[in-house]
Amino acid sequence: NDAFINFKFFEKSHKYTSKENDNYISITTLLKAMNISPSYAEVNEDILGKAKQYGELIHKEIENWNKEDKLGFTEELDNFIKWVKNNKINIVASEYMVHNSRVAGTIDLIYRENNELVISDIKTTSIVHKESVSWQLSLYRYLLGENIKKATCIHIRPNLYEVVDIPLKSNEECERLINCYFNQEPYEIAILEQQQIQTLIDLQEYI
Repeated sequence: NDAFINFKFFEKSHKYTSKENDNYISITTLLKAMNISPSYAEVNEDILGKAKQYGELIHKEIENWNKEDKLGFTEELDNFIKWVKNNKINIVASEYMVHNSRVAGTIDLIYRENNELVISDIKTTSIVHKESVSWQLSLYRYLLGENIKKATCIHIRPNLYEVVDIPLKSNEECERLINCYFNQEPYEIAILEQQQIQTLIDLQEYI
């Protein structure tokens, strides 16, 4: 499609551009704007910086092994390779960019397991926020345009390797979220869920 000629991602500014559009909204930005992503505003900047460097290192090692069969030096990569081989995982794509005319993102991993296509995100955070990851992977699938029914989060930490099943939202919900963002409207279900979470927090404090 001519609208997507020279589609590129600039890692430093986290911007996606093409010949026709120099201001795609990244899925990361969209989820933050809609208050779906977890906020780390209160976390020390040095800690955040180290966590980001760690995450980037693990992602890069996995990408290099997937694309070039290049070995790294971390135990986290070793655990990923063992999982792939032990479960007969067929890697279909790694760090794969997807987009429409307004929104863009990069899928960490698409793989096939037991003849089933799976879309996956790699997380190196201490906790997996399943609702946020669900939206992230659902939006990726929506932009990819494939009928993928299974999603996972590969949670990698020092001394931890787990594959977490993630439920997917419908394409209709993804469209509604995107339209709410561009129309500067709140996404009602997200607000309701946040209120329910706050109620649980208040209840725990009361108990």
